[in-house]
Amino acid sequence: AAAARSRGALVEAAGEERGAPASPAAAVDPWLNDTREMAFVNGSVITLREVRHAMGPAYEQYLDRREELAAFVNARVKDLVLRRLVIEEGKRIGFASSDEDLERETERAERKAAEAGSTLEQTLRDLGMTRREWDDRTRDDILYQRALFYFTGQFPDRFYAEDRYRPAVDFYVSPGEIRAYGARHGADLGVLRPAEATLRFIDLRVDAFRGAGVTDAEAWRRCERAMDGAEERIRDGESFADVAKAVSMGPEAPRGGLAGPFRRDSPLREEFLAWAFREGRKDGDLSPRFRLPSGLVLVRMERLEPERTSPIEEWAPAVRARLVDLKRTVAWNDVQIDLLEEASVSPPEVRALLLNQLRSNNRRLRDDLEGIAETAGSR
Repeated sequence: AAAARSRGALVEAAGEERGAPASPAAAVDPWLNDTREMAFVNGSVITLREVRHAMGPAYEQYLDRREELAAFVNARVKDLVLRRLVIEEGKRIGFASSDEDLERETERAERKAAEAGSTLEQTLRDLGMTRREWDDRTRDDILYQRALFYFTGQFPDRFYAEDRYRPAVDFYVSPGEIRAYGARHGADLGVLRPAEATLRFIDLRVDAFRGAGVTDAEAWRRCERAMDGAEERIRDGESFADVAKAVSMGPEAPRGGLAGPFRRDSPLREEFLAWAFREGRKDGDLSPRFRLPSGLVLVRMERLEPERTSPIEEWAPAVRARLVDLKRTVAWNDVQIDLLEEASVSPPEVRALLLNQLRSNNRRLRDDLEGIAETAGSR
């Protein structure tokens, strides 16, 4: 029923009997009218049907949540406006999709549908899409991807003529830029590795010393004496790990009390972290006893790794790829801005919102790239 309504059927008035003829005055739900005009791009219309096809099954799922549906539709309309402009420009330059291209993409879609236990024909029925519509959209997808690669300089040089578009951004990334980006975004990239502490615990639970007729104070005294014995064994030369295996009651006891590594922001009790990362801490240090509501805990610093920088060989390839991607994103945004500035788009607020969004994104990206370039140049 939803699929039928989504293709423009009249919405039954409340209280109408099933099968009764629709009233001539019955209103068409605007969100179920496939012919509804959502935007115009250089005179060509984007209809709700095209938006629905782009959204897929999600459209039907949001029909009973109109505010959310409207937000999704508005976002998709903006995407389709840009897509339409890019495809038009690609055609103007001379791109086309061949029958062989379409056949290859069709075979890929059929394999994907088969993996999901369906068929391409069933997928099209679920979307309310004709085969002609699917073919046309697939050809447009091919054109869009080729145009994107072309406009971001990913075609060989011989494909760029002086009277056509040539990317204005240099995608070369210098070693200095790589180091500068690593310094700026080291934590996100794993370039800067924070200090890490691997610990061992002896965890004695006071509940284990309770029993019939044993007061709370006596249970704690027994727990204290047990910890005294554990510490004495360690002082006498027995390894902390062996003592932990023998007496600890925590989950890490079978591993000789070993746990971690932990960082300063790890989900561990604050008193343990404060002790572990106190200035001057070193391997082999023993903590004082920690008295917790659950019992007594003794901690040993097994291994402390200070904050350090990973070798540049480990992260430079990823940083270079990210910087190239950032520069291509700037170039791609510039292309879309140019196309929008020259285009006729209605409603005008769609064009204004897209221009504002693209310009804002590019200002942010350029600020980051310029800061990286300045840092690289000062080294």
